[in-house]
Amino acid sequence: MLTHSKIWMNRIGGFLVGVAISIIITTYNWPLSNITTSKYSIEQFGSGTTAIRPLGLRPTAIRPTLRRKQSFTSETYTNNNITENKAIDSTTSTTHMVTTQARREKITLNTAYLDAILKQKLLEATEKKIIVMWYGMIQWGQLNAAECGNCEITYNRSRLSDDQTGAAVFYFEGISPQTMPPLAERNPKHIYVFWSLESPSTVLYRYHRPLFYEDKYEFNASLTHRRDSDFYNKFYIDWDIGYVMNQRRNKSPLELLKKKNRTAVIVISDCDVNSVAKHRMDIVNQIKNMGYKLEGYGKCFPESGIFADGAGRGNDKFFKEIRKYKFYFSLENSYHCKDYITEKFFKNALWSFTVPVVWGATKEDYLAFAPNGSFIHAEDFNSWKDLVDYLNYLDKNDTAYLEYFSWHQMDINKAPKHKGVDGICHLCRALHGINHDDIYNNNFDPANHPRPLFDDKVSPRPAISLRDWFYNKDNQECFDKYY
Repeated sequence: MLTHSKIWMNRIGGFLVGVAISIIITTYNWPLSNITTSKYSIEQFGSGTTAIRPLGLRPTAIRPTLRRKQSFTSETYTNNNITENKAIDSTTSTTHMVTTQARREKITLNTAYLDAILKQKLLEATEKKIIVMWYGMIQWGQLNAAECGNCEITYNRSRLSDDQTGAAVFYFEGISPQTMPPLAERNPKHIYVFWSLESPSTVLYRYHRPLFYEDKYEFNASLTHRRDSDFYNKFYIDWDIGYVMNQRRNKSPLELLKKKNRTAVIVISDCDVNSVAKHRMDIVNQIKNMGYKLEGYGKCFPESGIFADGAGRGNDKFFKEIRKYKFYFSLENSYHCKDYITEKFFKNALWSFTVPVVWGATKEDYLAFAPNGSFIHAEDFNSWKDLVDYLNYLDKNDTAYLEYFSWHQMDINKAPKHKGVDGICHLCRALHGINHDDIYNNNFDPANHPRPLFDDKVSPRPAISLRDWFYNKDNQECFDKYY
């Protein structure tokens, strides 16, 4: 027999289960017809919260709580007749984890549906927008309107006051009170973009830029090598893994091996621009002192003569010369700075059919851009001697060495790459109200995104603290490991 207290405990327990089921039905909009079983599963979420779901049943449409201005709600897409159920769909492949105080949910974006909207929006992006390159590190050509929208890139600073101007891009080296346009005359509708191709530690220590002035100037977007930039500037635009795979599939590993009659090479010209560059030279000298056949070229090794008869990195002769080596040492002048992987890896090594020996970024960052087994990460070894011993082993074992080329034959759709367009193209899209590429940002949160993915105008972008984002949100080792 049940005691009086046990009877009340059972009644209370049943009441709580009923309340929990009611909450779940309300939150996830489950049809009552889905609840057809008395068996339940308990799921543990963040902050110790539990939820009860019928075993084997899933909601017909997951409806996370979204802010009214969020880019996936039906209110946002009224003109396009887009409903939340279409933008958020459990059958598609892009999944984001969203952490709330009460629970952790998976939100899966219907990327095919969003891509269809993107295609239509690009067709409508015909009104010309002007992007003023106030001070640029490189010369940008004009953009492909079909891919980016209609934008004109100009280096004429007088165009800043043009009615069609939507953005101005400032490379960090040229930012100063003497060179910047008067802040009082700034058009509040313009996007002011901070641009850097250097690592944060180099900007801070070599160029002595604490970014206090930049924060006072109230930039509202970033354009850098980091994937969490507002506009991601790819270092390797024309040399990503997919492009290399498409161009080089017809080369068999044995055919590549026959062209290699030298062991290892490194080409660098920044010998002491910062402490990490100095440490890089120490690494090279340490390896060479072990008797390893590492040839050094560039300004840091004047005794070696001119590499590839002086051919530059844009010359095929440069790549053909590297192709003679089994290994290319791709050592960066920054350590563990987020995503700081330069042309040394993509162009000098992979494009030349040479196995990269890498040091600088974390292995996790390299794997975001290149398949596992396509490079050798120095930090996988306990010492430089252990690394050298392994390279000597590969040099004598053709079968093991050629395994580093097996990625050439992998499914190109499975190769790691950043799916969004390059930064300036993304910026042009944003000037047409197209923020679709935000979904590829490392920090993208579909349940709390500050602007719609598709807008009928330029979405507002509040001022950002560059100092906080560029410095405080990078790895601490980027600044203190070798400084």
